[in-house]
Amino acid sequence: MNFKVILNSKRSIRAALLGALMLLSLNLLLNDFQKTVSKSHYIQLNKISLEHDAEREEFTKQSTQNQQVSELEEWVEIKKVLTKINPQNEKQVTKKYCSEVPSKIRRRIEIKKVPDYFNAFNSSIVNFDFVDEIQNGGKWSPKDCKARHKVAIVIPYKNRLKNLNYFLYHMHPFLQRQELEYQIFVVEQVNNELFNKGILMNSAFFEIRKLYNYTNPDLYFFPFDCIIYHDVDLLPEDDRILYSCPQAKPRHLSVAIDKFKYKIFYYRLIGGVLNFRVHQFVKVNGYSNQYWFEYPFTLTN
Repeated sequence: MNFKVILNSKRSIRAALLGALMLLSLNLLLNDFQKTVSKSHYIQLNKISLEHDAEREEFTKQSTQNQQVSELEEWVEIKKVLTKINPQNEKQVTKKYCSEVPSKIRRRIEIKKVPDYFNAFNSSIVNFDFVDEIQNGGKWSPKDCKARHKVAIVIPYKNRLKNLNYFLYHMHPFLQRQELEYQIFVVEQVNNELFNKGILMNSAFFEIRKLYNYTNPDLYFFPFDCIIYHDVDLLPEDDRILYSCPQAKPRHLSVAIDKFKYKIFYYRLIGGVLNFRVHQFVKVNGYSNQYWFEYPFTLTN
């Protein structure tokens, strides 16, 4: 009886152990299967994610290209409109500044006789070479470079046509060789009163501002860098007399003239041709209006 019980116990233990081993093996198989499934799932998900990233990148790239094309088309349309407004815009090129020492200046220059048919007040002036590119109103600027100085030249004038003809015939080529952006203003006294040079020169300053629509009451606002007041009967005989704008002080350009054998007879008076920076002219409050002239050189106070 005891022997049978022992045998039955051994069989039960073996069966239990065998069952445990089977369960353990099954568990291991399940774990391996789960890992395999998880790995496949991860690979599949990763593949899907990469495909989505690629699609997103392609969509973004396409959107950017479309936007750039749209912006380019819009800019082309804007440019067409601007070109219609100012057709020269497409041809404009940024110019370099002209040389500080103009390359075309000579030394002594000859004062040539003015042709009989040259007249400052009729259209014959357009037949001369120096009027190339001159704009209405006697304005000129270099076409190959950007001028370093913008100069207004004011001529107080009354009944001196011969002098004015010589002045324009001589001065246009002279100023162009110096590569200045300039404009010549002839301010004329039309009444029969004594010649008042001061009033003419002062009024020219205001008329130039009005001509260029300078409405700011501050007189330092002016369309030119400097202003040269120039007697109509004085002509420079040397290209090295520079009509560019002075730096620190006004520049007296007609220091010595042939009429007085190039000698200086005075030291406290400057006249004839005088070059001001605009702020200098404003600071001294212009010329006196109290001096009246009667040719030749008769001064009445």
